[in-house]
Amino acid sequence: MAVTNKENGAETRTAGNGRAALRKAETRARIKAAARAVFAEKGYEKANVSDIVRAIGMAQGTFYYHFQDKKSILMEMLNEYFDQFRAVMSDWMQSEDAAPDVTYIFARRVAVLLYENKDLTHIIMQEAHNADEDVRRLIHGFNRFFYEQVRSGLDLGVALGLVRPMDTRLAAVALVGMIREVVANRTRSGEDIDIEHLIRELAELQNHGIRLRPGAGNNF
Repeated sequence: MAVTNKENGAETRTAGNGRAALRKAETRARIKAAARAVFAEKGYEKANVSDIVRAIGMAQGTFYYHFQDKKSILMEMLNEYFDQFRAVMSDWMQSEDAAPDVTYIFARRVAVLLYENKDLTHIIMQEAHNADEDVRRLIHGFNRFFYEQVRSGLDLGVALGLVRPMDTRLAAVALVGMIREVVANRTRSGEDIDIEHLIRELAELQNHGIRLRPGAGNNF
């Protein structure tokens, strides 16, 4: 069956639209990567659009074609980052299992996310008290969600007899803070992180504290 000129034109437009969408996505990704680095280095308040476009040799007009301002790019990056954490939390909560290996896998996934996105991790810790109410509300809202999800997991562990009775609200904040602060501290120092070692040590600290257990060897 012969292909008409009209059909050829439609296919050409579709292909052209696909390439344009790909270029747009690639440009937005470049801008966001530059913004992450600039915000992490200078802080959101001190950074400006000129710093971002200068880092990648881009005209300011191109930035403003894709983003309204530096706040819009920060909010988009944070929402995308938080969505990754929500996916991890959802997987953990849907497992309906508080066994130690499941908890270990959850903690490992959280640590990997923090480490692989160390620029954003640093930005979040910097901007928790940002003067902009929208930024502050987004970060605080996510922190509350994170703590409540971990608390729910601990409550399940208590109900199943796998976790001792405790103030799970306080424990959730402590556990999240322990992982986040250790990863942030190590990345700020420029050190590479052995995730498996980090999670093993934190799990040992979480489960047994710092006192030497009877019969346990000295690992130092």
